[in-house]
This record gives sequence, C-alpha cells and structure tokens, in this order.
Amino acid sequence: MLDDQPAQYRIGAISRLSGVPISTLRVWERRYGAFAPDKSAGRHRLYRGADVERAALLRTLTDLGYGIGTLVGQSTAALEALTQHDATRRGASGPAARSLMLVGSGLRSRLAAMRHRFGHVLEGVTVIKAQPRSDTAIDQIDAQSDACLIALPSLQGESLKMLRRLRERTGARRVGVLYAFAQDRVVTALKRDGFSVQREPLSTTGFADWLCELLQPQTPPVAPAASLPGAAVPARRYSDEMLHRFVAQVDTIRCECPRHLAELVMLLSNFEQYSQDCMNRDDRDAQLHTQLGRVAGSARAMLEDALTRVAEHEGVELDAADRTRPRAPNDQPREEDEGRQP
Repeated sequence: MLDDQPAQYRIGAISRLSGVPISTLRVWERRYGAFAPDKSAGRHRLYRGADVERAALLRTLTDLGYGIGTLVGQSTAALEALTQHDATRRGASGPAARSLMLVGSGLRSRLAAMRHRFGHVLEGVTVIKAQPRSDTAIDQIDAQSDACLIALPSLQGESLKMLRRLRERTGARRVGVLYAFAQDRVVTALKRDGFSVQREPLSTTGFADWLCELLQPQTPPVAPAASLPGAAVPARRYSDEMLHRFVAQVDTIRCECPRHLAELVMLLSNFEQYSQDCMNRDDRDAQLHTQLGRVAGSARAMLEDALTRVAEHEGVELDAADRTRPRAPNDQPREEDEGRQP
C-alpha cells in the first residue's frame, strides 16, 4: 500500500511525478489542507507515495473543471471513483468530434506524449494522419474529419486562403492552427474567420486543454437580448449583492471566467444606470444617452445568460430570486409608490 510507505519525497519530486506545479501544491496544502507531510530532522517537508497519487488525482479532476475546495475533503478512493465516474460519463456521451485530422510534422508524437496524463481527451476519437503541410499536399487531401489540427512554422498573408481551403476539403467544423511566428493582422483575420489559433511554445497541459476545446461541441451563440432599435431591454436578472455572493462561491474554481463575467455584469449594470441618470443638454443628448443605456442593458442581459450557463456548468448556485431593475427615465411610478419619500 502506498500509505504504508515512509515519507521520502520532497515537494519537487511530488511536482515532477504528479505534474502539479510546486506553487500549486503549496497553495493546496496551505489553504486547503490537501496534504499532511512529515518533517525531516532538517525541518524539510517529506511526502509519501500516496501523496503523489493524490496530487495526480487532484490535478486530473481540477483540469476537468472540479473546484479544488470540493475535492480536498474526499479520500483518495473517493477521488478515484469520481475520476472513473467522470470518464464513464464522458465516454457515454462522447465528444462531439469523432475524428481528428493532423496536418504537419510533429503533431502525432505530441499527441503520444500527452496520452499518459490526458488520454481522456482522445477517448473515442479517430486520429487521421495527413500529408506534411504544403499547398500541394492540402489539395491532395480527400479525407473528411470533424476537427483538424495543423502545425505551421509561420503565418503569412496567403495563410488564410490556404487554411480556408483546408477547412473546405476536410469538412472540419473546427480547425486549430499552431504556429511559431505570424503577423498580427493574419492572426486577427484567422480568429475572425473562426479558426482557433495558438502560438508556440505551448505546454503539454495547454496543448491538451486546447485540443479538448477543439473536440467539444461549439457553444451556441447567445442571442442578442435587445439588438433592435426600440426593443425592450430585459430587467436585471442578478443584483450586485447576488453577484458578490456568487463571486465568493467561485473562489475555489481554478478557472476565473465566472468571476470575470460577474464583474462585467456589474460594470455594465452600473453604466446602464449611469446613462439613465446622466444630465442631458438637449433632446439629441437625451436620445444618445438612452441609446447608450439600451446598448449597455442588451450587453448586460447577454452576459447574464452566459453567467447562468457558466454557473450551471460549474455546479455553483446562482439564485435569481432576488431580481432588481433600474427604473428607466420614462417609467411612470406605480400608484403605491406615489407620495413616498425617495
């Protein structure tokens, strides 16, 4: 049993064996009590073999989106069961992309290097090896794939045309482009055209995360809440107080997107109110501020939809019962409000 082994590993060894950075191990131990190392005669922390296993499990689960705060109180056996359950669930549903085409040298060996830690990313995925990258080779590709990954040493002015041709010939819904050097305008154009772009050097973890994103179904775009002139802007779904409570809950989540979304919602809500309260010099000025408030409200409503999806994905409670809505300038007070002191 690993628990019976004497404490003999320094934190650097735990990091190398588990793949967890030393700084992360220290945070997990100090803030969450994830480990209880022994102390050597020289007062150095010494860890057991079981700690290596536990750190690797925590790394796997946090990479899958679990909050470290929800994991540290569980036994190693429970963490193993959770890992197995997640793998079974993902295997049952399956990734959206069933085939992945590789274009360019070095990608197959890179996939092989990540399999021992991130093998779940490629579960159920057929890897298709294409010819090395060249304009001629792309024109000769006759296989179809759900996703395509291409490695290029550089991105030049003609790269966009070539990559569009690659996407057309493969029928890939997602095309990931890995490059070393590029012109900024080319990268911007590729992103605008729907390509997923990453620059070297890219760590094994970063490569696995990116590949997982390429193989997952695309999130449907959030429909604009009120993009047409004169459309009613939806009322605020979450008050500032609720958003602050939500941010306090997500402190243990490794990804900081939930916190950033909540902050953006608060900023847009404040600007929406500011536009309504802003002094107007004339009718044109009033129309401008009304439009600014409408645009801010529409953007706020879209981000609230996104925040709701993120909260559901992370399993974090975001109670929408406490709804609040700033009164628009042309709102008439209700009868019960008349006569009340402000």
